[in-house]
Amino acid sequence: MATTIKSPQEGYTGTDTYGPLTLEFKDGVATTDETLSAGHKAYFKKLGFKVSGSRAQSTESADEGPFDPSKHSVDEVLAYLGVAEGHDPVIAGEFERVIQAEEDGKNRSTLLAAAAEKKAEWDAENTGNSENTEGGGN
Repeated sequence: MATTIKSPQEGYTGTDTYGPLTLEFKDGVATTDETLSAGHKAYFKKLGFKVSGSRAQSTESADEGPFDPSKHSVDEVLAYLGVAEGHDPVIAGEFERVIQAEEDGKNRSTLLAAAAEKKAEWDAENTGNSENTEGGGN
């Protein structure tokens, strides 16, 4: 049985790629025979998509409570945070919460290094924008 993904944008038609997963939406609905990772499922939930079907891996953290990085692979956590290529970033407070949970839990150096690098990049972009709008920087 295929997995069905319903877009939060009613009637949406188009092709979207989420890492290695490409979905063809027609009238707000896409189906795939691919097994969705827990990271994909958490990411879709965060964005307001509805996922159903037997090929969607179920995990407690994807369906209940806040995202718990200890229950996901490094790649899944990075995708959820928006650090992975092609993924939108989570809001700043959620980013900090997940990183703190990772530091308090598994404390995986590869995950924390990638997240720190991306955060520094985002901070530099925001600092550059605020300097330009305030006329500072000299």
